[in-house]
Amino acid sequence: MADTHGVSLLALRCDALAALTSDAIVDMVSYFDPDLVYIIREKMDMRVVSQLQRDCNQPIFHAQDGTIRTETVGGVSFIFTTSVDRLGEARAPDEAIPETADVVVCDELQMVPDDVNMDAGLDGIDHIARYQARTDGTTTFLTGALEASYDYVWRANSNRTVVRLPVRGLAPLRRSGAPELACLTCDTDGRVAVTSAPTNTFGLQALTNVGTTTAQRLKENGYTTRSDVASTTRQELRVIHGIGNSTAKTIQQSAQALVEKSVLRQTDATVPAADYSPLFVDIETDGLTPTIIWLIGVYDPAREEYIDFVDTDPSLDDPGKATRAFIRWLAAEYDRPSLVAWNGHAFDFKHLTTFISRHAPAYADYWNESVFEYDLYDWAVRKGNAILLVERIVSKMSPRRWTATGTSL
Repeated sequence: MADTHGVSLLALRCDALAALTSDAIVDMVSYFDPDLVYIIREKMDMRVVSQLQRDCNQPIFHAQDGTIRTETVGGVSFIFTTSVDRLGEARAPDEAIPETADVVVCDELQMVPDDVNMDAGLDGIDHIARYQARTDGTTTFLTGALEASYDYVWRANSNRTVVRLPVRGLAPLRRSGAPELACLTCDTDGRVAVTSAPTNTFGLQALTNVGTTTAQRLKENGYTTRSDVASTTRQELRVIHGIGNSTAKTIQQSAQALVEKSVLRQTDATVPAADYSPLFVDIETDGLTPTIIWLIGVYDPAREEYIDFVDTDPSLDDPGKATRAFIRWLAAEYDRPSLVAWNGHAFDFKHLTTFISRHAPAYADYWNESVFEYDLYDWAVRKGNAILLVERIVSKMSPRRWTATGTSL
C-alpha cells in the first residue's frame, strides 16, 4: 500500500487472467497489495472485470469511452483517460483535464513505424507534449499498449519549448509458461519501480506439478487454497484422479513450502556459490531481446549493501552507460567475484556478456576469465533441487544508486 516510497498501480489484462480462479485472483491481489488496479483496454472482457470488482477491494480503473477519471493517493495524483487527444486540448476551466497530475495513464500511446526514417515513433506524442508544456512539474505517462519492460524518455517540441516525456509500459511481460504481471510504484518526482510475477505463481497452480486440470480436480475435491493442500495427507491427495504417490508428495511439499514461505530441499546437492561470498545480480532491459540495459541491481550480503546502476535517460545512441558503470565498479571492488542470478544463464548473464563485449570491451577478459556465474533457477527448478517461494531482491532493498547523469554512489 501507499508509503513514503510511492503509490503502487497493478496493471492487468483480461486475457492474462483467463485461467485464474477467484482464489488465485485474491492471492494475486494479496501478493502485490496495490493501492490502485488498472485494467488494460486491449482484450477487455467485462466478465473478468466483474470478477475483479467482486474479489478486489482496491479502486479499479478500466477503459470507458470518453471518460476521464482522477485519483490521488498518498499525495501522488493519477489521470486515467481513454483518449490521448483530450490531453492536448485547451478547454474551458470547468472541462479541463487537471494539469498537475504526476501520472497519466492512456492506452492510446503506442509505437508506430516510421517508414521514412526507418525507425519507430510514438503515436500521440504531440498531444502529451502539449499537455506537458502546460504543466509546471514532470508527468510520467503509462500505457497498456506497451510491455512493462518499456521505459523510454521521449522529447518533443511544443510551442517552441522542448519537453521531456517519460513513457512506461504496463502490459504483461511475455514469458515462457505464463504472462508476467507488473505492478508499478510511482512517486511525485517521476521515479517508477516495477515488481512483477507470472500468473502461474498464484493460487493452486503455483504448486509444483499442478496445471489447470489438476488445479480444477483439487478444487472439485475441496482443496481451494494452498493451505488446504498443505494441511492434508498424501493418502488423501492420492484419491484424486491423476495424482499418484510421487505427485502427491511433490504437491504437498510444494504447498507446505509456499504456505510457510520456506525453502524445501529436495536433494543433498550443494547450493551454487555456497562456499563463497556471492553477489546477487538482476538486470532490467527494454525487452526480451534488449537494445538497452537500463538497470543493473547488485546485492552484496557480506556488506549488507544493495547498489543499482541506473541509466535515467536511456538512449539508443549510448545503450551501454549502465553496463560500463557496473563493470568498472565490479572490477575495482572484486578480483574474482561470484555472481548469482535467477534464470541468469538464460537472461542476465547472457545479455551482460553481450553488452560488455560491445560497450565495455576493455573489461571482456576480466568478465570472461575472473567472474564466476551461478544460476539459482537452474539449480532449484530445472534440476529439481528445491521448492521455494520467489521474491525479487529489488523489492526488498533500499539501494545506493549510481546514475548515468552523475558519478556518485
